[in-house]
Amino acid sequence: MKWTRQFIKWLLLLLLGVIILFLLNIAWHRLRGPTADEQAALELVEVPYVAPQGRNAFATLWLFAKDVPDTDFERLAARDVEYVRSNLSLTGEELQFPSNELPDLDVPDARSTALCEDTPESCLATVRENPESTREALARHDRLLQRAVAIEDHEYLHNDFPPVLSMAVTTTVHSRLPQRLRTSQLALMFVDGMHEQALAGVCRNLSTWRRFGRDNRSLVQTMLAASRRDADIALLADMLAEMDAAKPLPADCDAALVPVVAGEVSLCSAMIGEFAYIDDLLDPLVSTGKDSAQKGWLERNTQPLVFDASRVRAWRARETEAYCKAEDATQALEDRLPVRPPLEIDWFDCQANKVGCILTRIGAPEFNEYHERLLDSAAHLRLAATLVWLRETEGNGQSLQQRFDARPDHLRTGSRPTGISEDGRSIWVENLYTRRSARFSLPLATKTEYTP
Repeated sequence: MKWTRQFIKWLLLLLLGVIILFLLNIAWHRLRGPTADEQAALELVEVPYVAPQGRNAFATLWLFAKDVPDTDFERLAARDVEYVRSNLSLTGEELQFPSNELPDLDVPDARSTALCEDTPESCLATVRENPESTREALARHDRLLQRAVAIEDHEYLHNDFPPVLSMAVTTTVHSRLPQRLRTSQLALMFVDGMHEQALAGVCRNLSTWRRFGRDNRSLVQTMLAASRRDADIALLADMLAEMDAAKPLPADCDAALVPVVAGEVSLCSAMIGEFAYIDDLLDPLVSTGKDSAQKGWLERNTQPLVFDASRVRAWRARETEAYCKAEDATQALEDRLPVRPPLEIDWFDCQANKVGCILTRIGAPEFNEYHERLLDSAAHLRLAATLVWLRETEGNGQSLQQRFDARPDHLRTGSRPTGISEDGRSIWVENLYTRRSARFSLPLATKTEYTP
C-alpha cells in the first residue's frame, strides 16, 4: 500500500512537472515574440501597396455594363468601395453595393457565336465564318465596345476593395465581355482588310494585359491577365500567318513583345495579396470579438494554451516570403519552376501552438500550378516573339529549322521542349500546366516551305 502511494505521488509530481514545462514552453514562445526571420517576413507582407503611376482600370471594369456616363466611373466605384469598408462584417449576398441600383446596359448573350471567346481559340476563324453577324453585334453594343477599347488607356489594374473581396472584379457576370468585344472587333477589322490597324490593336491589347498582370497583388487577376495574353497571342499569330512577311509590323508590336521581365513570372506580389486575403478570412475565426460572450469558460481560457494566432500569422508570412526570394525570381526567369521546401516549424514551437501548427501544415493550398501557368504564359510570349523574328529573318539564306535553332537567347524558354511541327506549319512549346493542353502552338505563314 505504501509503495502504491509513493508511486501515485511520484506520478502526480511527474505530471505536474510536465504541465509546468508545458506552460513554461508556452510562456517562453509567447513572450519571445516572432524570431528575426519571422519579423523580416512580416515586414515584407505588410508593406503597403503603392500604386504605379497612371490610371487604374478597376473602376472601368467594375462598372463596365452600367448605364452611366464613363466620367462617373471613378466616383461611383469609390462609393462602392467605401460601402464595403463600412460593412466589413457583411459577406456574399448580404452585400448590397450602391451600384446595384444603377441601370444596366444591354449586353450580348454569353453564348453568342458572333463574338470571339476570351481564350486562345481561333478568333479570326470565328469572325470570318459570319462577319456580318459580328458586325451587327458590335454595332448593337457600340457603347460597350468603346469602353473595351478604352481599357487599353489604363496603366495598371488593382482591386480597390478590401482583400476579402479581392476577386470581386473578376467574378462579375460581365468579366469576360470586354475582351470578347475587343478581339472580335480586331478580327473583323482584319477580315475587312484593315490589316495594319488590326495588328496594332492586338499588340496594344497584349501590352495592356502584360502591364495588368505584372506585379499584380491579386492571384486571380494575375491568372486572368495570363489568359488574356494567350488569346491576344493566338489572334496575332493567325493574322501574321496570312500576311506578307515583307510588310513591317506596327511599332505597337515591338512594344508588345519585349523580353519577359521578372515581375511577369514572379508570384511574389500575388502571394502578398493572398496573405492579406487569408488574413481577412481568418480574422473572424481567431479573434474573440463580439462572439466571446457566447463561448464557455473552458473554451475562452484554454484556447491560448493551444492556439496563438500571431504565430500562425508569422508562419504564414514565412511561407509567403519564400515566393519573394531572389533565387526564386532567377529560376522563374530561366523558366524553371522554383523549388520551395516546406516550412520547418521547431518542435517546441509547435507544442506551444499545437492547433496553430496543425492548421499551418494542412491549410496551405498548393500554388505550384499557378506558377506553372505563369511560366507557360511567359513561354507563349517568347514563342510569339520567335514567330516575329522568324518572319523578319526569312530570306537570309538559311532554312526555317536553321533559323529556329539560331534564335537569340531571349527568345528561348529554358530547357522545355519546343520546335517546329512535322508539317512545318507551326511552332510549338510544351506546357508545364497540361490540364488544358500539352502544347501551345502558333501557325507559321501559309507559304512557308519546310524540310524536316
